[in-house]
Formats: sequence, structure tokens, C-alpha cells
Amino acid sequence: MSSMGMRGSARGTVDASLHVPVRAAWRGVAGVLVVLVCLLVPFCALSNTMPVARPDSVVVARPHGLRAQMPAVTFVHSRHGHMRCGLCHHTMESLGAAERCSSAGCHDMVAPHCPREKASGRYFKNAFHDSPASCRGCHAERSAEGHNAGPVACKGCHR
Repeated sequence: MSSMGMRGSARGTVDASLHVPVRAAWRGVAGVLVVLVCLLVPFCALSNTMPVARPDSVVVARPHGLRAQMPAVTFVHSRHGHMRCGLCHHTMESLGAAERCSSAGCHDMVAPHCPREKASGRYFKNAFHDSPASCRGCHAERSAEGHNAGPVACKGCHR
């Protein structure tokens, strides 16, 4: 063996010729990855703003065990089409889908046992009535701002 070892000539011509196909292959892979990223990033960014298939009218489901004092509320999506879905479906971004308000861990508390629980966002009634982010809270705020808003009186929603 010469002092150059098994690698080839002193100028490295063998080295360079062996690595050219590998470098070209990596450039091709990198190019494909760049194209994929360029296509997927805008799609992912728009996925939360794109319309989703949903029923227009939904009867708001009560959590199991809740005794109804008023008739159930029918929510009409088309009357709220100007709003971003995530305003009401606040778990949409983290879960990737809209969940029912009465889903386990969301607004599923039906009988609070203390003032802290009664003020909790998990208390089903609060999700719709007693917080600024609730249906009634949003209707009252929009009305106070002079916008066309939904009802704030009980029978306006509970029909």
C-alpha cells in the first residue's frame, strides 16, 4: 500500500468522485423536504380557519346527571358564522377537533359543592351564562358595544 492509503490519489480525485452521487442524493432529499415544508406550513396554518363540516342547528347537550330547569337550547351555527370557532370550542387547537361542551373534563360539573366550584369554568351553567366568554356574556358585551347581539334573557335561548 502506498502512503496515500486506500483512499486514492493525493489530489483526492477518487474521494470526490465517490461522494458526488451521495451529495447529489442528499440535495434531492433536501429539495423534497423544502417543497413539503413549503406546502404543509400554509395548510397547517389555515386548517384552524377553514370551514368544517358541522350541523347548522345543535341542541346543546347537558352533562349526565343535570336536572333541567329550563328547556334545552338549540344553537344555530349560521347565526355565529362571523366568529372564529375556537372562541367557543376553546379546546379545538389543542385537540384538533371541536368537542361538546359537556365532554368529560370540559364543562361537565353539574352540582358544585362549594363557592369555588360554583365559580369554576367546569360548572356547566357558567359555560353559557356567567362569564365574559359565555354565550350570555358575549351577547351582553356585543349589545353594550352597540352591535347586533343575541338574547340575554332566559327565554331568548331556552324556548
